[in-house]
Amino acid sequence: MKLKIALSLAISSAFIAQASLAAPTGAPGFDLVNLGEARELNLTGNGMSIAFIDVGLTASHPYFEGRVVDGVCVSNTSSCPNKSNYQTGVEAAEAPPDVFTNPAEDSNHGNMVAGIAAGGLDVDVQIPGGVAPEANIIMARDDTRTVRGMIRSLDYFYEVREQHNLQAVSISMGRFPSRANMLSCESDSPALATSVQRLVDAGIPVFAAAGNEQNPYGMLLPACLPNVISVGAVENSGVVANWTNGGESLDVFAPYYLPTADYFGYMQGSGTSAATPLVAASFLLAREINPEVTINEFKTAIDQTGFLTKDVLSDASRIDIGGMVNAVADLADGDTTANLGNIGPDDGEQKVWMRRISDSQVKFYAKYPQLNQKIQFMAQGDSGEYEEFAWVRIEQSDLYGNGDYRNLTNDIYFVRTYELELGKNRLRIYIDGEDAIGTKTYSR
Repeated sequence: MKLKIALSLAISSAFIAQASLAAPTGAPGFDLVNLGEARELNLTGNGMSIAFIDVGLTASHPYFEGRVVDGVCVSNTSSCPNKSNYQTGVEAAEAPPDVFTNPAEDSNHGNMVAGIAAGGLDVDVQIPGGVAPEANIIMARDDTRTVRGMIRSLDYFYEVREQHNLQAVSISMGRFPSRANMLSCESDSPALATSVQRLVDAGIPVFAAAGNEQNPYGMLLPACLPNVISVGAVENSGVVANWTNGGESLDVFAPYYLPTADYFGYMQGSGTSAATPLVAASFLLAREINPEVTINEFKTAIDQTGFLTKDVLSDASRIDIGGMVNAVADLADGDTTANLGNIGPDDGEQKVWMRRISDSQVKFYAKYPQLNQKIQFMAQGDSGEYEEFAWVRIEQSDLYGNGDYRNLTNDIYFVRTYELELGKNRLRIYIDGEDAIGTKTYSR
């Protein structure tokens, strides 16, 4: 294959503008996903709401600082706080009391998920706050633990979405689809898929936990729905948790061992239940830095900037919140050419893009480059100027019908893997001297 790669592929550290790492949050799980970068940008989710389907929460808990703005309760046994089967308002969000006769999870679980997403920064204990620490909270207390309860909760969220500036929904419960529908999850509950789609069509993504049954081949409903963003769990080391569910349709990994609230005080999160609100709340940060970012653009930003994590059946990106918010900020600055909406471009469409493949590496891609084009890979130097460290020029022999180009996977040139230096690495791709994708910032 006649790709012409410049001889100066070795990258000097002088090419990289040095900067301090994002301030640590005090929680290894949050630092794994570079949450400190969003904190440095003062992204807090202020003025936005995130909704949960769970077991209720303690609205008066100091970690929530009076930010529980609405709720809904669905029951089969008149167990809602007002002793009915359906209740709305803040009172409906209240969890069952933490007493000996109730399982602890029935009292704690809702506080756990809400705290990871939206725990406040100003509390009198050494706990770092959630991903979106100033966001408002809407809690569905689903005492039915059924698809019907989820549907009624989702439909209530849709009704109040504009009133509360609802931006995301996080679900940390579910069940496996029936055996007949394991390969066609949407067929297991078309009504649930419809309720999700109404929110998605309104620009509100729905996130759901993959589950903790140690199944690498399938996830719980609703995580398995194609219009839901499914979340699996990794340890704070980045290794896939050995109990997380997975499969080919898993969307994203996130850590689960995170400081958060319990019924009375504070605890560490556990399970994919804890990983899910971390990813869901990061969408609020994306919308804060770029109010026009779409759900697909958000997903693509995760794929391009996250750490590619391999599981038994397939792989998915572990979210890097710092990289993601920088990527969507670039879009707000007018960068609309960088492979948005899909992991790779549509067939026949020329694109160049980058993707983080490890904690210390970024890979550059070029697809369907044109004859005689020169593609340059650039890093910002100490002077602030962008300097070439590698390039490729496309020749006629590369484009022959029987040539090497046709034999590559998806007709993509895998051009260069870039080793990140400590600090912030600002990278660009130029095509024939023109900036093709804007600045992409990756922190190490």
